[in-house]
Amino acid sequence: MMRRPVYGFGLAFCLACLAGAFVPLPALWLAAAFSACLLAALTLRGRRARRGMALVCCAGACLAFLWRGVYTLAVVQPAGALAGTTAQVQAVVRQTTASYLPGSVNATVRITQIDGRRARLSTYLEAVPGLAQGDIFTARLEFSAPENTGYARARRADGVYIDAAAQRVEVVGRQGGISGAAQQMRAALCSGLTRLLGRQAGSVARAAAFGDKSALSSEVNAMFRAAGLSHVLVVSGLHLSAASGILYSLLRTRLRRRGAAAVSCAMVLCFLMLAGAGPSAVRAGVALLFLYGGMLAWRKSDARTGMGAAGVLLCILTGPDAALDVGAQLSFCAALAVIWAGEQTRAWNKRERGRFSFLLRPVREALFVSACACLATLPALCAAGLGASVITPLANLLALPAVPFAVLAGQGAALCALCPPLGFAARLLGLVCGLAVRWLIFICGLFSAMPGQVYLSGGFALAAVCAVCALWFSQRRFCVPPRRAAAASLLFAALAVGGYALADAGVVHIAPVGGGVNPSLAVTQGGFTAVVFRGGAQNAARVAEDLAQMNRTRVDLVLDARVEPQRDAVCAALSPAEYIAVSEGGAAGGAYGPFRDIMFYTRRQGEGNFVCLQMNGYTLAATCGSVSAEGYKPVDVYFCASTQAAALSAGTVWLPAAPSVTAQGAGACVRSGPQAQLAVRGPGHVRWKGVTNELS
Repeated sequence: MMRRPVYGFGLAFCLACLAGAFVPLPALWLAAAFSACLLAALTLRGRRARRGMALVCCAGACLAFLWRGVYTLAVVQPAGALAGTTAQVQAVVRQTTASYLPGSVNATVRITQIDGRRARLSTYLEAVPGLAQGDIFTARLEFSAPENTGYARARRADGVYIDAAAQRVEVVGRQGGISGAAQQMRAALCSGLTRLLGRQAGSVARAAAFGDKSALSSEVNAMFRAAGLSHVLVVSGLHLSAASGILYSLLRTRLRRRGAAAVSCAMVLCFLMLAGAGPSAVRAGVALLFLYGGMLAWRKSDARTGMGAAGVLLCILTGPDAALDVGAQLSFCAALAVIWAGEQTRAWNKRERGRFSFLLRPVREALFVSACACLATLPALCAAGLGASVITPLANLLALPAVPFAVLAGQGAALCALCPPLGFAARLLGLVCGLAVRWLIFICGLFSAMPGQVYLSGGFALAAVCAVCALWFSQRRFCVPPRRAAAASLLFAALAVGGYALADAGVVHIAPVGGGVNPSLAVTQGGFTAVVFRGGAQNAARVAEDLAQMNRTRVDLVLDARVEPQRDAVCAALSPAEYIAVSEGGAAGGAYGPFRDIMFYTRRQGEGNFVCLQMNGYTLAATCGSVSAEGYKPVDVYFCASTQAAALSAGTVWLPAAPSVTAQGAGACVRSGPQAQLAVRGPGHVRWKGVTNELS
């Protein structure tokens, strides 16, 4: 008899949706046809014992490829056709985040009307003043094709396939109905938490309890990301299962099983409405609804079946690109690991009957489940380009026990704060939430500032963490004792980290950071970081965010290549140990050697600035403004901008992601894509990553 067909179908459906995001439309039809042929072949041949699950998986993959093809024709391509046009629109603000300009927000909006015609389209607006979540507004939007940067994948997961610049924004009302009421309730609850806990602790509690990240500062975001705890700030299965599980346990002492399950179902639905129903929250919510729904129907619930159904519903209701959401991927990986760890601990508990086992069992189970969940999320982190740190598992082990207290106490304190007679209960629960949140902030501050961290990223990191996961999670199948499996996994991880550190020693990594037509350059070697800054003052916040995603929270040197430098804005965003403006008198014609075997040469010339980077005999040049390089020696790579240097001879011209920037009279050209990077060990050891070749 076939076991868990819904789980197999859902897993194949989600993986096919994820794979289909990286192939063109014609390949989707070919993949669907191949899956259909394989389905037919398995129907006619194959052993009956294994044929059932193979049929289910092939059917899931075939339907997923077909669904993605239809979605591309119906939604993605019509949205892309708007690029280069201007229209008067009416839209609703779905989500806001803090902007680099005071008094402004970055907003993801859903357009309901275009030039008076009904529409259903989402777009992303940067630095828009006066908007809040739930606002209905009118504006003049100029649509443009999204840049192929690291942000593009996250916006696709939110259903955004077109960028826009807004003019003449006017708020005309607030969103009504259930969604509007839920947003107003969420805003009131979050305001109560901020009053109880203060600005910093309140912003973290709002993100953990209600998924509201609008009040989080860039410093707090960077700190959580560097410590590997950014998933705490995203509402997921960790938050939902903790809140609903404790509520079910409390109600079970007073009510029957079905009554407690019904109240828990209602709590999950309310939580999803208040938290904004992101991909990871929807996945966890649907799985929990299947769990408690099984109790209501007097049926035995299966966690894997619930996960499979949740994945299918997520990709259908929110679009197939929901599989691209990193939070959803981490949530799925962690949930599978928790299910596996639960099965392991139940098997151990049946075998062990020690005198003090009832005291050691909860501690051992908590540590084991947390370790498995942390380990299972590492492949998703590496595949997303975020990398993995050797201190991430330890930070998670110390921080995760405090998350349920922060979530439940934060929600209770916010609810009690709405009722003045419950002020004492609100302060008491706020104290518990504040202690848990401050513990999380302390752990993040401790591990993010820890010296000597080793971060693994790229294909090597992905292969290494997959091998470690395989060693650990296969120990049950091969009857290896857990202690030996843990020792083997730790030994392999130590060897991988040591080999990665040795292989990366002396390699200079150069990556574009920020955005627009004049992106900055991040130059890293080992633990040292330098930034060649270009673009407007508002670009500093985006540079800081990109550096945080690269796990680079400390900047040693900033070379400001702009003609009119703004020291205060750059230093406030990046906090460099040393700041040098090329345009200022002493910096013109200077030479700086912050790292081993790396020299920066700067020169002010005409109406622009010239920066040359020499490393192990390899030369890279970047300019800002109008510069003539007549008489200069040829360089290996020229990092181009909106204004190209005249008479500069370069082996390769590196173009930014913005499609409006082109090279004139150049030979070899490459254009930046997501996670674009140049790694240099010497003249004969150069490796490009995340770029595409172009003809000049």
